[in-house]
Amino acid sequence: MVENAHCPRRKQIRLDAPAYAVPGTVFHVTVCCRDHAPLLSDVDTARVIRETLMSGDFAGRWDLYAFAIMPDHVHLLIGVSEWNLVRAIAAWKSQTTRRLWARGHSGSVWQRSFHDHGLRQQESAKDVAEYIVANPERAGLPERTQFVWHRWMAP
Repeated sequence: MVENAHCPRRKQIRLDAPAYAVPGTVFHVTVCCRDHAPLLSDVDTARVIRETLMSGDFAGRWDLYAFAIMPDHVHLLIGVSEWNLVRAIAAWKSQTTRRLWARGHSGSVWQRSFHDHGLRQQESAKDVAEYIVANPERAGLPERTQFVWHRWMAP
């Protein structure tokens, strides 16, 4: 295949489609804001994102294990359920964008794709969840602890 020098072909970062549809498969996903803008540093904006994760709109479509909302990206630990991972993330990004537009935000919110890592058998979902919720502390942002959660946290 000949590539246009002005528009090089994007590197393929996705697994084969069936890998994203195996029920029970758990993925650590990172979704970045467009151009890594610190859009989520605004507390009200971060609350909107947290509400979309905690509201249950995606219950049955994915199994939420953990999240951390950072200033310019979101970490998710989710299991494949009703929808494949790519479809679920696309729907979530669309929903959050519409909610932020309704609050006055304009333009793109999220970058085009996302990064994913499927957990291997020897990896513990709880250990990965604890790693995810520790992200703000490691980044020197202890005030972000209201924007982290995992299912094993004490109530």
